[in-house]
Amino acid sequence: MSSDDKDSNLQFQAFDASPGEKYRQWRQNLYSYAATKTDESGSSLADTLRGIDMGGTGAGAPPIPPGAPGLKMTRLRNARAKAAYALIYKHISDGDLRTILFTNHFQDGYATIQFLDQAYDTPITRSELREMDKLWTELSIAQDVGIQQDSVSRFAKLLQRVNAERPAGLLGNATTLRNSRRNF
Repeated sequence: MSSDDKDSNLQFQAFDASPGEKYRQWRQNLYSYAATKTDESGSSLADTLRGIDMGGTGAGAPPIPPGAPGLKMTRLRNARAKAAYALIYKHISDGDLRTILFTNHFQDGYATIQFLDQAYDTPITRSELREMDKLWTELSIAQDVGIQQDSVSRFAKLLQRVNAERPAGLLGNATTLRNSRRNF
């Protein structure tokens, strides 16, 4: 673990440039923290990273208004882009990746996360999917949440979380959820 991982100024664990699930977990932490940082426009840093903040290029992004209010909103957007980049950069522990980001995407949070998604959000492999399938079929109330007054609701929440980690086209459905209940 690098010294950056132990930095008390970090809001969540730094990313070590490991692709796949470690990246997806880091990105979830990034977005969750960034969602708490909003400005006068009502846009958050998470909105900026997703391109859906005021003036963003993503589908559904509200446009910058014309005139003097638009100038202020443009300044706020530029500040969000810089703050989003700084948040990402601060939470990267790999020196080579920091250099790449600084060289190619300095102060552009949206471009930075687009680059990281392309490079590190790798598809789930067949072996990872087999492990997910095995985990899914082996879940049980007794083993995974214990027998308590709220066991059923806790088990349902566990099933939903495990299902959410699967690739979009391979999510469980009502039938797979029903079949999983045999492990009570």
